[in-house]
Amino acid sequence: MGTMPLRRAATLALLAACSTPSAPLDDSGPPDQPADADTDTDADADADADSDADADSDTVLGPDLLVNGDFEQGEGSYGGVGQGWETNDAQQHGEDYLDTTRPYAGTASQCIDTGGSWDAGAIRQVSAYGSVQEGQRYRLTAMVRTEGVENPAGWYVFGLWWFQTDAWAGEIKMDEPDEDNYDWTEIVIEGEAPAGADRAAAFLTAHTDGTACYDEVRLQLVEP
Repeated sequence: MGTMPLRRAATLALLAACSTPSAPLDDSGPPDQPADADTDTDADADADADSDADADSDTVLGPDLLVNGDFEQGEGSYGGVGQGWETNDAQQHGEDYLDTTRPYAGTASQCIDTGGSWDAGAIRQVSAYGSVQEGQRYRLTAMVRTEGVENPAGWYVFGLWWFQTDAWAGEIKMDEPDEDNYDWTEIVIEGEAPAGADRAAAFLTAHTDGTACYDEVRLQLVEP
């Protein structure tokens, strides 16, 4: 199945060890913002510095730190959301669903249909306490596809939140793709955990209209 090239080959800086969140986070960070808002942090600056570098095929990666990143384990505690994942506002979202008709691999992928609402249906998985170490590099990858996106602000569909314990500590997001709608495409986000970061979240979302689907989401330490 072909993939559509992105504006820049490998995108931004990444995150940390992930498992089922031990408790819902107290989101002290900013609420979701329009995709074109300026949300750069020091972590983003580090990401920008590395965003044009291709992923090294010889890089040694640690074990996958996510739970159910292939979405093969069925629903968890939230309707339409894969086991081990949660909605960002800890609420049920009718627009979230596991798609068994067009997964990238296996039997299912995680999809979000915004229903035309801004920031509807954000889904995340947060790493374990102490799983991220500042100064170490992590790589987050996923296969992503979108369809039905008409508003050009709707491209922000994959990213990372850094946390210091439960406090929001920064955001990194994928580069804007060449087109708003594309078939399964690998997104790579890699970067250094900022000062104080000890947790991170893989953040899956869509904006304004259309559908975004995710499969084979992985989070790994880039071995020194």
